[in-house]
Amino acid sequence: MEATKKMNEALEFLGKPYTTKEIDWEICIYLDMKNGYDIEVSGINHPKKGCYCNYVCVWDVRNVNNQSTQSVEYVRDIKNLLELKTTLGKLCENYGRKDLLKPQGVMLVKDQELLEPIHNEYEQLSAEMKERLDCWINDYIQPAYTINHWQSSYTLKHRAENVLDHYISNDQLKMAMLYAGYKPTDPKELNWHFKIRNLKKHKPHS
Repeated sequence: MEATKKMNEALEFLGKPYTTKEIDWEICIYLDMKNGYDIEVSGINHPKKGCYCNYVCVWDVRNVNNQSTQSVEYVRDIKNLLELKTTLGKLCENYGRKDLLKPQGVMLVKDQELLEPIHNEYEQLSAEMKERLDCWINDYIQPAYTINHWQSSYTLKHRAENVLDHYISNDQLKMAMLYAGYKPTDPKELNWHFKIRNLKKHKPHS
């Protein structure tokens, strides 16, 4: 049983010390926190509709030698890779391994020369606007198995502006999509395309 492309991309995005482990006949993403607690990410290869994975589970393995392990916390309905990473970071902090938290990095585009100016423009957003843009992506963008050729990053940035009532550049939208785990089909294009569902028009929140 081998990890799929989707799981390998998730591992690349999360970085070490995340690895894979077979649990109940399923390959899962796994983290040994080395303090008596482990984390399991289940269902990445076969998630429920609308979810990125089926659940994240924290296991108490302090009595593993006595074959006594138990689940102590579940997190379900994770929508995308960024939300998964945020959830895992909170669990590491809650269970005493804050030192495992790392500055967020994007591994989905390996051409650093191409990525640097996009990242620099994204960093011009305030912390509040980054959070609001991340929330907009989480609320409105849904992954798909096929490329959306009709709605590019330029289209999405206008849709985000309509809701957030704030200017968002094309590059800022691109970087936010990367942080959310959406890989462009061709990062050398001016306007990126992603494997996402067609986004309907929506009005600003009142």
